[in-house]
Amino acid sequence: MNTKFAKFVFGAALAVAVFQAVPAMAIGVAPTHVQNKFDTFQVAVLPPVGMLVFCRGHGSQCRADSVSTVAMSPDLLGVLQAINTRVNSSIYPRHDTGRDTWTVGASSGDCEDYALTKRAALIRKGIPAGALRIATTTTRRGEPHAILVVKTTRGDFVLDNLRADVRSLGSTGYRIRTISTRDPRVWAAG
Repeated sequence: MNTKFAKFVFGAALAVAVFQAVPAMAIGVAPTHVQNKFDTFQVAVLPPVGMLVFCRGHGSQCRADSVSTVAMSPDLLGVLQAINTRVNSSIYPRHDTGRDTWTVGASSGDCEDYALTKRAALIRKGIPAGALRIATTTTRRGEPHAILVVKTTRGDFVLDNLRADVRSLGSTGYRIRTISTRDPRVWAAG
Protein backbone atom coordinates (compact mmCIF):
# COMPACT_ATOMS: atom_id res chain seq x y z
CA MET A 1 0.00 0.00 0.00
CA ASN A 2 1.25 3.49 -0.83
CA THR A 3 2.74 5.15 2.29
CA LYS A 4 0.95 8.47 1.70
CA PHE A 5 -2.35 6.69 1.14
CA ALA A 6 -1.83 4.56 4.28
CA LYS A 7 -1.16 7.71 6.34
CA PHE A 8 -4.30 9.31 4.89
CA VAL A 9 -6.44 6.26 5.73
CA PHE A 10 -5.00 6.11 9.26
CA GLY A 11 -5.63 9.84 9.75
CA ALA A 12 -9.19 9.59 8.47
CA ALA A 13 -9.92 6.58 10.70
CA LEU A 14 -8.47 8.39 13.70
CA ALA A 15 -10.56 11.49 13.00
CA VAL A 16 -13.74 9.39 12.76
CA ALA A 17 -12.87 7.61 16.03
CA VAL A 18 -12.18 10.90 17.80
CA PHE A 19 -15.39 12.57 16.70
CA GLN A 20 -17.46 9.51 17.59
CA ALA A 21 -15.92 9.41 21.08
CA VAL A 22 -16.30 13.11 21.91
CA PRO A 23 -19.76 14.08 23.17
CA ALA A 24 -21.60 16.71 21.18
CA MET A 25 -21.28 19.11 24.11
CA ALA A 26 -17.53 19.40 23.46
CA ILE A 27 -18.14 20.76 20.00
CA GLY A 28 -21.31 22.75 20.67
CA VAL A 29 -21.99 25.86 22.66
CA ALA A 30 -20.71 26.02 26.22
CA PRO A 31 -23.29 26.05 29.03
CA THR A 32 -24.17 29.51 30.30
CA HIS A 33 -24.07 28.71 34.03
CA VAL A 34 -20.49 29.18 35.25
CA GLN A 35 -19.56 27.64 38.62
CA ASN A 36 -15.80 27.89 38.24
CA LYS A 37 -13.16 28.24 35.56
CA PHE A 38 -13.11 24.66 34.30
CA ASP A 39 -16.72 23.54 34.82
CA THR A 40 -17.79 25.37 31.71
CA PHE A 41 -15.48 26.61 29.07
CA GLN A 42 -14.91 29.27 26.49
CA VAL A 43 -12.86 27.04 24.21
CA ALA A 44 -13.52 23.32 23.97
CA VAL A 45 -10.63 21.17 22.82
CA LEU A 46 -10.36 17.56 21.79
CA PRO A 47 -9.19 15.30 24.61
CA PRO A 48 -5.76 13.72 24.22
CA VAL A 49 -5.95 10.65 21.99
CA GLY A 50 -4.66 8.49 24.86
CA MET A 51 -7.64 9.58 26.98
CA LEU A 52 -10.10 8.84 24.18
CA VAL A 53 -8.68 5.35 23.74
CA PHE A 54 -8.67 4.81 27.52
CA CYS A 55 -12.33 5.88 27.81
CA ARG A 56 -13.35 3.61 24.95
CA GLY A 57 -11.92 0.63 26.84
CA HIS A 58 -12.85 1.76 30.38
CA GLY A 59 -16.24 3.41 30.17
CA SER A 60 -16.88 3.09 33.91
CA GLN A 61 -13.80 5.26 34.57
CA CYS A 62 -15.06 7.96 32.22
CA ARG A 63 -18.59 8.73 33.37
CA ALA A 64 -19.68 12.33 33.79
CA ASP A 65 -20.37 13.48 37.35
CA SER A 66 -22.55 16.38 38.47
CA VAL A 67 -20.37 17.18 41.51
CA SER A 68 -17.66 19.66 40.51
CA THR A 69 -15.89 20.37 43.81
CA VAL A 70 -15.18 18.68 47.10
CA ALA A 71 -15.01 20.34 50.53
CA MET A 72 -11.38 20.83 51.54
CA SER A 73 -10.50 19.65 55.04
CA PRO A 74 -7.43 18.38 56.87
CA ASP A 75 -8.80 14.85 56.38
CA LEU A 76 -9.11 15.33 52.62
CA LEU A 77 -5.61 16.78 52.39
CA GLY A 78 -4.35 13.72 54.28
CA VAL A 79 -6.10 11.39 51.83
CA LEU A 80 -4.70 13.31 48.84
CA GLN A 81 -1.19 13.16 50.30
CA ALA A 82 -1.44 9.46 51.11
CA ILE A 83 -2.66 8.57 47.60
CA ASN A 84 -0.04 10.78 45.96
CA THR A 85 2.74 9.14 47.98
CA ARG A 86 1.44 5.59 47.50
CA VAL A 87 0.97 5.86 43.75
CA ASN A 88 4.26 7.72 43.19
CA SER A 89 6.12 4.89 44.93
CA SER A 90 4.14 2.05 43.30
CA ILE A 91 4.73 2.94 39.64
CA TYR A 92 8.19 2.75 38.12
CA PRO A 93 8.72 5.76 35.81
CA ARG A 94 8.87 4.82 32.13
CA HIS A 95 8.12 6.77 28.95
CA ASP A 96 5.77 5.20 26.43
CA THR A 97 7.53 3.95 23.35
CA GLY A 98 5.48 4.23 20.22
CA ARG A 99 1.79 4.61 20.99
CA ASP A 100 0.83 6.70 24.04
CA THR A 101 -1.12 4.27 26.22
CA TRP A 102 -3.00 5.53 29.30
CA THR A 103 -3.41 2.92 32.04
CA VAL A 104 -4.77 2.60 35.59
CA GLY A 105 -2.72 0.52 38.03
CA ALA A 106 0.33 -0.02 35.83
CA SER A 107 3.53 -1.26 37.48
CA SER A 108 5.48 1.13 35.25
CA GLY A 109 4.31 4.12 33.28
CA ASP A 110 4.44 7.80 32.56
CA CYS A 111 2.65 10.85 33.95
CA GLU A 112 -0.77 9.97 32.52
CA ASP A 113 -0.64 6.55 34.16
CA TYR A 114 0.16 8.13 37.53
CA ALA A 115 -2.68 10.67 37.15
CA LEU A 116 -5.28 8.05 36.12
CA THR A 117 -4.22 5.68 38.92
CA LYS A 118 -4.49 8.47 41.52
CA ARG A 119 -7.89 9.47 40.13
CA ALA A 120 -9.17 5.87 40.39
CA ALA A 121 -7.81 5.50 43.95
CA LEU A 122 -9.47 8.75 45.06
CA ILE A 123 -12.81 7.70 43.53
CA ARG A 124 -12.56 4.43 45.50
CA LYS A 125 -12.04 6.58 48.64
CA GLY A 126 -15.33 8.37 47.93
CA ILE A 127 -14.04 11.56 46.28
CA PRO A 128 -16.53 12.66 43.59
CA ALA A 129 -15.18 11.92 40.12
CA GLY A 130 -16.32 15.34 38.84
CA ALA A 131 -13.90 17.07 41.21
CA LEU A 132 -10.96 15.08 39.80
CA ARG A 133 -9.55 16.49 36.58
CA ILE A 134 -6.70 15.33 34.40
CA ALA A 135 -4.75 18.32 33.09
CA THR A 136 -1.92 18.80 30.63
CA THR A 137 0.89 21.25 31.19
CA THR A 138 4.62 21.45 30.58
CA THR A 139 7.52 20.84 32.95
CA ARG A 140 10.17 23.48 33.64
CA ARG A 141 12.21 21.84 30.87
CA GLY A 142 9.33 22.33 28.43
CA GLU A 143 8.33 18.66 28.28
CA PRO A 144 4.63 17.73 27.98
CA HIS A 145 3.26 16.59 31.34
CA ALA A 146 -0.03 15.39 32.86
CA ILE A 147 -1.20 15.97 36.44
CA LEU A 148 -4.28 15.32 38.53
CA VAL A 149 -6.11 18.45 39.68
CA VAL A 150 -8.54 18.18 42.59
CA LYS A 151 -11.17 20.94 42.57
CA THR A 152 -11.92 21.94 46.18
CA THR A 153 -13.80 24.66 48.01
CA ARG A 154 -10.37 26.15 48.82
CA GLY A 155 -9.00 26.09 45.29
CA ASP A 156 -7.31 23.58 43.05
CA PHE A 157 -4.75 21.10 44.41
CA VAL A 158 -2.28 19.09 42.33
CA LEU A 159 -1.18 15.48 42.67
CA ASP A 160 1.97 15.10 40.58
CA ASN A 161 4.37 12.24 39.99
CA LEU A 162 7.25 14.76 39.94
CA ARG A 163 6.54 15.98 43.51
CA ALA A 164 6.16 14.17 46.80
CA ASP A 165 3.86 16.79 48.31
CA VAL A 166 0.37 17.88 47.29
CA ARG A 167 0.34 21.57 46.44
CA SER A 168 -2.10 24.24 45.40
CA LEU A 169 -2.10 24.71 41.65
CA GLY A 170 -0.87 28.29 42.05
CA SER A 171 2.24 27.18 43.93
CA THR A 172 3.31 24.58 41.35
CA GLY A 173 4.34 27.02 38.63
CA TYR A 174 2.33 25.01 36.11
CA ARG A 175 0.24 26.70 33.46
CA ILE A 176 -2.66 24.45 32.49
CA ARG A 177 -2.83 23.91 28.74
CA THR A 178 -5.89 21.63 28.67
CA ILE A 179 -8.05 20.09 31.38
CA SER A 180 -10.89 17.62 31.60
CA THR A 181 -14.25 18.83 32.82
CA ARG A 182 -16.71 17.01 35.10
CA ASP A 183 -17.01 14.66 32.13
CA PRO A 184 -13.51 13.26 31.52
CA ARG A 185 -14.33 12.85 27.83
CA VAL A 186 -14.87 16.62 27.47
CA TRP A 187 -11.83 18.88 27.73
CA ALA A 188 -11.28 22.64 27.78
CA ALA A 189 -8.38 24.92 27.07
CA GLY A 190 -6.67 26.10 30.27
